[in-house]
Amino acid sequence: MTTKNSSFSPLFAKAKTFGEKHLLLQKEPFVRSFFQSNHPLIPLFDQLTLEERTVLEIMIFLQKAEPLFSWPYEIHSALFPLQLLAQDLLAVERFFQSIGGIIGYHEKVLELSKEKKEKEANIRFFKPEMIDIRQETPEVKEKISSGLLHLPECAAIFPVGGVGDRLGLADPETKEALPTAMLPFLGRSLFEGLIQDLSSLEYLYQQTFGKEIFIPIVVMTSQEKKNHERIVLLCEANGWFGRPKESFCFIRQISVPVLTKKGEWVIPAPLQLCWKPGGHGMLWKLMHDEKVFEWLFSLGKTKAFIRQINNPVAGIDHGLLALIGMGASEKKSFGFAACPRRVHAAEGVNVFREKRAKDGYAYGYSNIEYTDFEKWNIQDVAAPGSFFSEYPSNTNLLYVDLQEALQVIEKEPFVGMMLNMKSKFSTMQAGGSFVEETGGRLELMMQGIADFMAVLSPLPITFQDPKKLKTFVLFNDRKKTISTTKRLFENEASFMETPEGCFYDLLQNHYELLTTKCHMELPPLATDRDFFTHGPSFLTHLHPALGPLYSVIQKKILGGRLCYGAELWLEIADLFMENVEIDGSLIIRVVGAEKKSFSGKCFLKNVHVVNGGVDTQKQNVYWKNQIERKESLCIFLHQGSEFVAENMLFEKDQKIEVPPKSRMIAAMKNGKPVFHLEQVQIL
Repeated sequence: MTTKNSSFSPLFAKAKTFGEKHLLLQKEPFVRSFFQSNHPLIPLFDQLTLEERTVLEIMIFLQKAEPLFSWPYEIHSALFPLQLLAQDLLAVERFFQSIGGIIGYHEKVLELSKEKKEKEANIRFFKPEMIDIRQETPEVKEKISSGLLHLPECAAIFPVGGVGDRLGLADPETKEALPTAMLPFLGRSLFEGLIQDLSSLEYLYQQTFGKEIFIPIVVMTSQEKKNHERIVLLCEANGWFGRPKESFCFIRQISVPVLTKKGEWVIPAPLQLCWKPGGHGMLWKLMHDEKVFEWLFSLGKTKAFIRQINNPVAGIDHGLLALIGMGASEKKSFGFAACPRRVHAAEGVNVFREKRAKDGYAYGYSNIEYTDFEKWNIQDVAAPGSFFSEYPSNTNLLYVDLQEALQVIEKEPFVGMMLNMKSKFSTMQAGGSFVEETGGRLELMMQGIADFMAVLSPLPITFQDPKKLKTFVLFNDRKKTISTTKRLFENEASFMETPEGCFYDLLQNHYELLTTKCHMELPPLATDRDFFTHGPSFLTHLHPALGPLYSVIQKKILGGRLCYGAELWLEIADLFMENVEIDGSLIIRVVGAEKKSFSGKCFLKNVHVVNGGVDTQKQNVYWKNQIERKESLCIFLHQGSEFVAENMLFEKDQKIEVPPKSRMIAAMKNGKPVFHLEQVQIL
């Protein structure tokens, strides 16, 4: 149902205080009629704040009093849910204030639901010209070096508010639903994985330039499934991961109400609305409203990179540094990391966008969400002779110039606005009956800001010259760019977007690294079907601080061999491993590596490890690092310690622990290993 007075929304947007809004609403006939009635909830309105009362009056103005306020229980029990409803509505009213708050949101949903293709006939899309970084050519190496050099000018932005409904996560003790950020991937939450990757880039910078840096982190959480509270508690419990507490900045993504295609608000129960996250594009306005841009500028940060919570592979090798290097060295405003897109994947695509305007044409690279393919006539088909789509996948791995972003948001606070109408919802009708309706909500897309960074041309152009545009697209291998953890694994026939599929992609990356760069001998990588039926043919975990660049790791691991079923688990940064053969399990860990403390060294040369290794008869969950082992060689290095072994055979189950500030040297004597311990001086 639309509002009765179409001029009310802009008038309401100009009201500066809730008092002014309240007075405007009191003049509306439907609001007056409600408060002149005998509705049982009216006495409770006197116990609300002016702000709470005003947003509830807006719902009455929108003619939602019935069935929203049809409370079937004792009236005094309605006060708390009434206040909760008002607080959620207040967040929407404040965020969308410039377009009329709740009323403006409601009218924008109605407007977009009626929008026709012809309205945007002045926009055309083409396949984008991309910068290929799959091979480390001299040009690509230059961008990688530039990315590392410009790291001190960067901030990291992590949107981590995803609800992860399809993952079915729950707290093992309380059984409460958990958000995506808490998924235990490789033995740590996805959020911890993001921090680990970031610390590894900082460590690489320190090793290269001899200077310690801390990249500030903007974390956009949400209220869904206690997402915000859980992530803050996780940071506190881990001592902020060895980082200054003040290097974190938290902003909260708000949820927005769901409307049906008919324009009705979805009401699952009395005094309740259906809420869904309002999209990652809320990031930009929240950063503006909460002075985050000012905070970053005060720290000397002028650039940022963005990573999604559910894509653990985005930090592998050189992709992220090349993205930063391209943006910073070429003075670009915005950049996309793209890769081949699987047909029918729930992924958007990058395109070259032409928009005809009054003064000519606007050109730049953009993104189209997969939910909008039909609207823009994007065919989700494979390119000729390929298994992948014609358009590249947008991976939400992004680069942004912060000054440029701020200038856009000051003029266009709601970038990337789209209507997501694809789900079914049960909603209450007057009288208490329920019907199922198709509905959705207004979402803001994070990449939409790029459309406002276009280059203007008085005449149409027939080419895409990346050097002349303010935006850019990098193209990399898929397994190094995107592998998401969105849903539960059901069967081996469809493992895309599952934790199992992501783990398999990681093993593929490690196989490529160890065989082609490090020249190790590995058993053939199991096919995806064999992987899920019989388990992996080998297990590897390489801490990103080993590189994360392959060009760095290949200097630390030289030759050697992994036998079938062998495990190599490396939680260490300072490693030299030459001609090491593993028939079983080898685990090397620096104690404290999870908190940006990599002070531990290990030197292994001509070493043979033989033990029972992983117990494949157990119900191992490899992607969670829930693995049972028959035997293993574990080398634990405390801070400032070193372990040296050359021409050694380690058999059966052994645990070697090197105390802090000590060097342990292993040697063979009478066919058995002996260990000599000495103190070392830390420089």
